[in-house]
Amino acid sequence: MVRTNTTASAASEASLKRRPPGLQNGGKKTRKKKSSSSSSSSSSFLPSPILTSAPPPPLPFPRAGTRSAEALEWLLSPVSVSDFFSQYWARTFLHIPRKDPQYYDRWDDGKGVYSKKTLFEVLKAHSVEYTKQLNVARLEGGKKKVYNPSGRALPKEARSFFEQGCTLQLLAPQHHSDSLAKLNSFLEDCFGCLVGANAYLTPPKAQGFAPHYDDVDVFIVQVEGSKEWRLNELPSANQLPRDYSPDFTEEEVSRLTPHPCITITLHPGDLLYLPRGVIHRAKTGNDAHSLHVTVSTYQQWTWYDLLQTAVPLALDVAVKQDREFREGLPVDFHAYMGTGYGTTPLSSAAQSSTSSIQSQSTTPTDATAAVQAFQRTFHRLLERLPAFANIHEAADVHALPFLANRLPPNRCLLTPQPSQRKKGAQGGPSTSTSTTSIPLSLRATTLIRLRNPSWVRMVIDTDMNNTQQCFMYHCCRNTRDSNMVGDELKDVPNHLVFPLSHAAALASLFSSHPKHIAVGELHNLDESQRLECARSLQTADLLDVVSPDV
Repeated sequence: MVRTNTTASAASEASLKRRPPGLQNGGKKTRKKKSSSSSSSSSSFLPSPILTSAPPPPLPFPRAGTRSAEALEWLLSPVSVSDFFSQYWARTFLHIPRKDPQYYDRWDDGKGVYSKKTLFEVLKAHSVEYTKQLNVARLEGGKKKVYNPSGRALPKEARSFFEQGCTLQLLAPQHHSDSLAKLNSFLEDCFGCLVGANAYLTPPKAQGFAPHYDDVDVFIVQVEGSKEWRLNELPSANQLPRDYSPDFTEEEVSRLTPHPCITITLHPGDLLYLPRGVIHRAKTGNDAHSLHVTVSTYQQWTWYDLLQTAVPLALDVAVKQDREFREGLPVDFHAYMGTGYGTTPLSSAAQSSTSSIQSQSTTPTDATAAVQAFQRTFHRLLERLPAFANIHEAADVHALPFLANRLPPNRCLLTPQPSQRKKGAQGGPSTSTSTTSIPLSLRATTLIRLRNPSWVRMVIDTDMNNTQQCFMYHCCRNTRDSNMVGDELKDVPNHLVFPLSHAAALASLFSSHPKHIAVGELHNLDESQRLECARSLQTADLLDVVSPDV
């Protein structure tokens, strides 16, 4: 099975091998009913009845009026962002039939999200390699068959595969598309985690991939042609999986899923949102090709993943502060603890095979008492562990790989004054970069603010000399071509280091946003320190600077 390491949907995604980074002080690195078909309504946005799990708590969302918020509003329109998060997000699919074939063509001031023409232009202009960046696949006899040659994918050969009924799957098309990179960068601001994409070009009367589910939440953007999607929900206990599935046969889908299959046809301008774990497959009709882009997010972004970071950090603190965590294990505890011992349920055959082992180690009475004492200590230490957990430190460690590996931010994410705001071409959201500030000489009266708080994270930590410092991690020096590439993500983002005495001044830039403050208003610093601090932030492209004389 072809798998990639982007957070994109459909048929060939692999888990990002994400390792929680250490901070500067070396924080530890750790890492059934037969389905039937029924058509959805073309005018309803109500949640599908096939998913019945309770909605998650409301999510925080960027301040209304930012370009990133507008991008998500545009993607979901006419469904509101608040309705999406309260009714659909991580709960059920959402089908938005717009009856507006040019809807996605109006993105980025009329440049459009993506197209068949763009895909072949990318193959012509860039060195795109099979398997690494392009997959060629076709469903044959209910199973996916991959036709990837070796080497560079040239337009003529790729077009030949397409004309023979194969789907072309371009991985990470945002690397070579300004319009798609802008959309993904906006969405990374909104969701606060990595956003990936794949583009799928499928000829008429074809299906490229077998039924499967993904480990990401996906937004399927139908740009050209139409495609019929068939959806099945997993049983409640298996919903929101952390890993992607293998390919299924239709018979396996029928055995796995308790609810009827839902059939939806996407037309140009339509959107389909799928939470993690919805089994899906798609095919084109007889008349035209289909081009859709799958935008995906929330890969391995769960409470489990945060706890993978938080628990080792808590253990590191506990072992230093609590003597009992440092006490030795009971002598020879392996003689009575294990799956062949203790109270673990075993089949009668397994119990019989282990009885001789138990008799050689200790008497049943002694073993029972030892097991109970061992369990009491184990559970007592687990119960005490939360007292040593610093959830804010864990959040910092968990957040840094996102900043290090996200797309470079759009300079147009700066929120202009109301008089400067404008709609994009033909009514689409504007993504113009014309409001980017020009570097100005700084004075005490110069007005400054963070360009966007989501581009930077302030962390209090110790440096290599064990001195507490204020680190300003940011993504403003990231590059598009390194976004979500390779088996390992970068651990540590670009950053500035300030003395701890600057923490209050830097914090005021976050708390005052989106308002500007004067350089002279930076807290707890003298005049030269204020100017030096502001210049460092300006040099890193983190500040929007306005002269009071303008």
